Amino acid sequence: MNHKKMTALIAVMSAMVLSSCSKQSAETIPKDSGSMQTKLNLDTTSITVSGISSGGYMANQYHTAFSKQVNGAALLASGPFGCAQGDLKIALSQCMNVSEDLDIEPLYKNMLSAVEHKTIDPISHLEGDNVWIFHGKSDRTVSRKVVDAQQALYQKLNANIKYQVDSKTGHGFPSLDYGVECAETKSPFINHCSLDATSQFLSFLYPKAENKNTVSQESNGEIIEFEQAQFLAKGENNTLADIGYLFIPSSCLSGERCQLHVAFHGCQQNVETIGKVFIQETGINRWASENHLVVLYPQTKSTYMPLNPKACWDWWGYTGADYLTQSGAQLKHVNNMVRDLAKILN
Repeated sequence: MNHKKMTALIAVMSAMVLSSCSKQSAETIPKDSGSMQTKLNLDTTSITVSGISSGGYMANQYHTAFSKQVNGAALLASGPFGCAQGDLKIALSQCMNVSEDLDIEPLYKNMLSAVEHKTIDPISHLEGDNVWIFHGKSDRTVSRKVVDAQQALYQKLNANIKYQVDSKTGHGFPSLDYGVECAETKSPFINHCSLDATSQFLSFLYPKAENKNTVSQESNGEIIEFEQAQFLAKGENNTLADIGYLFIPSSCLSGERCQLHVAFHGCQQNVETIGKVFIQETGINRWASENHLVVLYPQTKSTYMPLNPKACWDWWGYTGADYLTQSGAQLKHVNNMVRDLAKILN
């Protein structure tokens, strides 16, 4: 694939406290705490993303818009790129619980038009990317037909797809040992299904990871918080929460070369709503700590102007007509975080 296998190390000096045995539920460390100097060697030219529900739509949008730098995606309970066509009515009627097949041809043509206008990266960069897609049998919020359309569009783009549909999960993130009953759909939208979805999709996205099959019961690293608005240009409106989060494994804090994964929470899964449950209980940090993977957890916020009371990511256009493009408010904001991650650690 063009450009994707190129790597670049970013050397950053930062001040942090390094715990020799930090648990996943460890207290969040502010970015300016501690006095220990450590060097973070981070490759941000070939990243992966994941997300559930609105976060799945957002991960899909980020993967597509910035496909030169995104090398794979895990998408849970979400639909195809551009499904809502910038219209909340379409989002609610055609992109959630439907009984008929979705026509992906108009969506594909819209992608080609966006490429032609250079508002997203060429779709050729999606070819061969590992894409893990999940739908729960008990999910009545986003139907199988919608997720099928996501799979069909990626198939048309010649991605390397793994589609899992054999779990009885409700509308939630399937977990090995945490959350509500598997078939339920309720907060915190993490479901105890005896299914380690995180290990499955991260092992698929990182097939060469050395320790992918020996995930520890506890994470070993630090969760730090940072101000998300620092990644906006002067005068730009902040459509996200004030604070975002970053998990850094101890190995990465010690100078190991590490990669980056961006995890998008779903509606009503932001810290403002459920605390750090999504950050701490999906198992992403446990896998990441064994496999030298820094995890970025950007955060949304609940608003009524624009109308977003459940703190969803923008997959229907509440931040503007360009929400699907590299200039879209949230896509651009998150990409600025990825590109200038050093700011978080300074």
